[in-house]
Amino acid sequence: TNSPIDVAVQYNLPWDDGMKEIIEAFASLQQYTAINECARYGLSWENGMNIVLKESVVEDIEKEDEVTGLYPFILSALGEKYVYDLASVFNLIKKCPRLVELYSIDSDEKSS
Repeated sequence: TNSPIDVAVQYNLPWDDGMKEIIEAFASLQQYTAINECARYGLSWENGMNIVLKESVVEDIEKEDEVTGLYPFILSALGEKYVYDLASVFNLIKKCPRLVELYSIDSDEKSS
């Protein structure tokens, strides 16, 4: 079955027509940050990711997802359920570019 957030993202529910409330409710329910929920579900830049990123603190953007261990910019790039949004990925990286380097270093250490 599809959850409300799945349906909202799939049908591109506008931010001001309920997407904001759905994201906030799912983030609270899952005890994740709003930025992680947006990244996980592939919320587009124009449909609210820009707002969530603007309102997020750096600590949330630099926090690894508890389930996958991935940073939001990587979650956003996966496009697991839906097509990923390049603008969201780009702007997440732009906000915290050192995460790309940190992820690269972590990956190198794990493969050694």
